Amino acid sequence: MPMVADFMTYFPVYLYRDTFTHCREHILKRFNTNNFEEAFKKFYHRGTRTMSPACIIISYAWFFERDRYDWNLKICNDLSSYNKRFPSGQTISLEHIISVLSEPQTAFHVPYAAFLSSNILISYCLSHTAVANAPAMCSNHSAVSLKDNLVLFNQDLQRVENLLQTPCTGNNTNACLKALERHYNQVGLEIKRNERKLDWGDLERVEKLANEVDIVCKSLK
Repeated sequence: MPMVADFMTYFPVYLYRDTFTHCREHILKRFNTNNFEEAFKKFYHRGTRTMSPACIIISYAWFFERDRYDWNLKICNDLSSYNKRFPSGQTISLEHIISVLSEPQTAFHVPYAAFLSSNILISYCLSHTAVANAPAMCSNHSAVSLKDNLVLFNQDLQRVENLLQTPCTGNNTNACLKALERHYNQVGLEIKRNERKLDWGDLERVEKLANEVDIVCKSLK
């Protein structure tokens, strides 16, 4: 089966736990083995590109568990042409590509958009502000606001060229701000209940370990 799409452009993605086990079982059966490491070696480095585990699992969900999930795909070319790659009965329908305003992304791959890294500190400070905390790290960033996070509503951050590029324009602006407020209030509540830990020291420890092997991380302060 072909990969359905590049599912590494938007996070978070929510999957049922048993979808992972079902996908694993399918791979074992496909390569006629009980050893997943053996199966992994057979398919992972085929061709010139490595495969994303997220793309493998979500493509499996599309072909075998589609009715269990809500789908919202962004197709960059003609849908009928794109669908030629799929077997009969497995094509993408118009209902799967309806334009909707997505939730803000909570993770991204920094190398392809280094300017997005400022959102790490912004999100850290907004999360603590929501619960009336005042970490020392945020003392010089008291002016950060929800509007600084609007870029995170882009479905594909790989295509974003600057922080002003956002779908949160016109009537969408208030909807985006409300979504961000709801998100940070929830994160703040989890911090208050000790259900979530956001400690800048954890990031500094990672930077220190990286420096020990000559990896220099861009400053996020």
